[in-house]
Amino acid sequence: LAELSSGMGKFGDAKKHATTQFNFPYAQTCKWLLILYSILMPFMMVRWSDWASGAFIFTFVQLFFIWTLEAITIILENPFDTSDPNCIDVFQL
Repeated sequence: LAELSSGMGKFGDAKKHATTQFNFPYAQTCKWLLILYSILMPFMMVRWSDWASGAFIFTFVQLFFIWTLEAITIILENPFDTSDPNCIDVFQL
């Protein structure tokens, strides 16, 4: 009986996390900081690097990974979305 009660508690926690939306102002602030970082990063790399090709490569790699992480967080924000093929199919479980 204790295991059933614990399981229902965990289910309630999972349901709460699945239905609670992420804080919109925080998400917008993160997005604008990424845009600002993307604008300023090439200038910082040109000052830091001795050659232009090195500055381009370092800038591209860093911005690529940071924007990829941003895209992953958008997918993970709503893991039960049925329109995205990368999300969890609840009906198949």
